[in-house]
Amino acid sequence: MLCRVYEVKVVASKLSRQKKELISQLFREAKWLRNSELAKGDLKAMDRDAKTAVVKVGDVFETRELTLLGSQIRQDIVDGIKSEVKGLKTRKSKGEHVGRLKFKTFATASRCVSPG
Repeated sequence: MLCRVYEVKVVASKLSRQKKELISQLFREAKWLRNSELAKGDLKAMDRDAKTAVVKVGDVFETRELTLLGSQIRQDIVDGIKSEVKGLKTRKSKGEHVGRLKFKTFATASRCVSPG
């Protein structure tokens, strides 16, 4: 088997309104999942198969369904968080000053789409 990664550009002006909204919702759900898992604060408590995310709306928290994100993307987001935490630990052990992982206000394609 050969592992291949394809990079794809999307021409936004050629997309229909429904497809633009679908892509926007995918990124929104990815952001919800990442922030929800970061809020747990414990790597062992993170769920790679989460079907819901807790979202802060104003001063209250809501539980929202993740209907569009596939399981592989959800797993990649959680694995990415774990990898980032390990990277921070490595940098800290080398004596560098590190902070904590912060919540995202938007999600980008590099964190939402798994290669392959």
